[in-house]
Amino acid sequence: PDHNVGFWPETAACIRLLICCGQRVRETLRLEGKHIDLTERVWRMPADLSKTGKKTGKGHVIPLPKQAVEVLQPLIDQYGDSPLFPSRYGAKGVLLDDQSVMQAISRWTEREGVKCEAFQTRDIRRTWKSRTHDAGIDRFYRDMIQQHSKSDIGTVAYDRAEYLPQMREAMAKWEAWLDRITGEPAPVIHLAAA
Repeated sequence: PDHNVGFWPETAACIRLLICCGQRVRETLRLEGKHIDLTERVWRMPADLSKTGKKTGKGHVIPLPKQAVEVLQPLIDQYGDSPLFPSRYGAKGVLLDDQSVMQAISRWTEREGVKCEAFQTRDIRRTWKSRTHDAGIDRFYRDMIQQHSKSDIGTVAYDRAEYLPQMREAMAKWEAWLDRITGEPAPVIHLAAA
């Protein structure tokens, strides 16, 4: 069976991570194995790879639901600490880009038999925000996970808390909601041998 529903495996993995984690597509595509701790189930995004981090100088920590770990494990097995989304064409140092993901989504929605309106990657992020509300996650923590925290002086200059325990609790709710809504664990991503 086609577990990647017609997508190149890394493209399918990227889309699944967007659904699981609610991050920006470019930040997801810059993900390296060394940013992930599968044991602790966290993604530590360096400040220089984060839109918000470039402004604040602070990295971002995202707790990972089990569905994201299931997506990340085969990528890390294949690519190790290196970038997890290399270009499909093998050019050294070139990563899969957001336009390639968008084109793949467009081709998929136009396929015969696919009953899905056209959408963009930012729609996945927007949907994540809405559906995590359905999962019972408070707006403060949804914003925190998506790096939409308030930029007031008190938060920027004084609040040094990472809120990791609270974000973990929020992502546990999301994990349970994903299980409930899909009715089964996410399919395993099958990567081609290197």
